[in-house]
Amino acid sequence: MKKFGILLLITLLTYSLYSAEKPFKIERLNCDFKGIVSNGTNTICYGNYGILTFSLDSGKSWKQLNIGEKNSLNRIKTSGFSFIGITDNSLIKSTDNGLNWSIKKVTDAPMFIDMTLLDNSIYILTKNSIILSDTNLNISQNPLLILDSNSKYSEIETDGNNLFFIQNRKFLLKYNLINQTLDTIDLIKDFDCTFCTSVSGIKVKEGLIYIQLNRTVSGGLNTSYFLQSSDQGKSWQKLTSNISNSSCYNIIDNKIFFMQAIPKGDPSHNRLLVNGYFMIDSSHYHIDASYITQVNVNEKITKYIYFDKNINYQDFLLINKDIIISVGNNNMISVSENGGKSFEFKSFFTGFMMDLIIFIN
Repeated sequence: MKKFGILLLITLLTYSLYSAEKPFKIERLNCDFKGIVSNGTNTICYGNYGILTFSLDSGKSWKQLNIGEKNSLNRIKTSGFSFIGITDNSLIKSTDNGLNWSIKKVTDAPMFIDMTLLDNSIYILTKNSIILSDTNLNISQNPLLILDSNSKYSEIETDGNNLFFIQNRKFLLKYNLINQTLDTIDLIKDFDCTFCTSVSGIKVKEGLIYIQLNRTVSGGLNTSYFLQSSDQGKSWQKLTSNISNSSCYNIIDNKIFFMQAIPKGDPSHNRLLVNGYFMIDSSHYHIDASYITQVNVNEKITKYIYFDKNINYQDFLLINKDIIISVGNNNMISVSENGGKSFEFKSFFTGFMMDLIIFIN
């Protein structure tokens, strides 16, 4: 079979040389997903190389759409039934469930980092400013806020009154949309956190603001505290002690859930990649890890994928009370149809066509 495939490939390439025509179109398959979003009809996984992988049946089957390989998709959100997002240098929008996209190029250089939506306004975090656009992709001529171009910025979220974003991975900045004031919150200093190196993972849910305070301990192990603020970032409380590999998290019914790609098997052999879906009782602070519960107790190995420590989940979404879809790098998509008790890999790309698992219906 392999010999036949090689012979067929040589024949096609030879034909191409003599005919001066391409016998087939090569499309990129692999994508590192950055996030997942749904408008209730279409669920879209998005990432680099302009690749949108979408499902119109709540994760049972998947199709792929490419809006241009140079368009790295940094964020997509919903505005009503429309999808609105950003690439490195453009605004994008779809009004037909993500099947067709308008692309408005704003800059030649890659400047856009992240975005958030508030009513009919799009707040775009760039390398040196925050700019404002409406949902029709009309950008204001003047920046809302000019930032220090010598700093690096990441993530932006809003609670309706403020914009929260991160500077140099260490400081949480709060810009008040009413008073137009900018405050710097040094959570590492405020919590006197030994070995803490960064903050990340801003989320806003029902008026509460969540963030992770990250530290590196001996052996290079990365762990995080979850922090919460109920007064627009003026004060913070610690919800958890150190938890490892919990960056892919969401808030569901006032509880913290996080998703991991974890190894299973004998450490002395090639271990398999399996899913870990955990819940944290964040009603009050616990000093140990006894408050962490693994939800996917019915997990079974149905696809044989070798574990790689560089494979991680980036985002997951609760479609309804039963269906949860998780995405990560290497085209990784996992779907649970029983409220997180078990997950099934729907897509994964290993780099070897013989081991390719993609768009399994």
